[in-house]
Amino acid sequence: MNLPSFSSFFRPAPLVKALGAGVGTLAVLGLGSLPGQAMGIVLDFEGVGNEVPIASYYPSTTFANNALALEAFSAGGSGDFTNEPTPIAGMAWISGTGTTANYASGFQTFSAYYSSVGASGQLSFFDGPDGTGSLIASRSLAPLGSNCPGGSDPGAAFSCWAQVSVTLPGTATSVRFDAPANEMIFDNVGFNNVPVPGPLPIVGAAAAFGVSRRLRQRVRAASSNAQIG
Repeated sequence: MNLPSFSSFFRPAPLVKALGAGVGTLAVLGLGSLPGQAMGIVLDFEGVGNEVPIASYYPSTTFANNALALEAFSAGGSGDFTNEPTPIAGMAWISGTGTTANYASGFQTFSAYYSSVGASGQLSFFDGPDGTGSLIASRSLAPLGSNCPGGSDPGAAFSCWAQVSVTLPGTATSVRFDAPANEMIFDNVGFNNVPVPGPLPIVGAAAAFGVSRRLRQRVRAASSNAQIG
């Protein structure tokens, strides 16, 4: 049987890393907030688990049901990524065309790191919950390619990361993350914080070719006709 040539987001026979229960890392950045803003936070998704819905894991934020915490394959998870700003986890979705996060107290600035090999995406900010109400602002996300150096897994497809930061013209209570399922991952998602740029690789060589890679289940199968991975 000939197999299509693609690389997918989770790797076969995922190894779920056992982590302790409880609230994951929630960085409170009171000193990093702009004047007049509520206290800032950054969510790094550490400790949530692998392929586990984030939901209301953090007391300040509620994610849609399809938003999952994903751990890197090199750390025992099933995510095909490396170079993440805060090892070992990130946020992604493997169903639907996007996901949402609510920050009920409202936010006027937003920041995050993301990785995408060949897919474009968008961030949209709304004054209502779950991506409802009036659209306040949006920001496009370009594909970043692959083959960026560093990281604990040199074979991972999602190795290039970029930081995005947005100052809103009003107060939002939700953000929608739009991109094809299984093709974009986020880390260090911040509300009302003032981000500090990090020395992460920005664009990989594959970006210019529009390569489409998937974050879940990277499978390599050599044959004379096709190879997955």
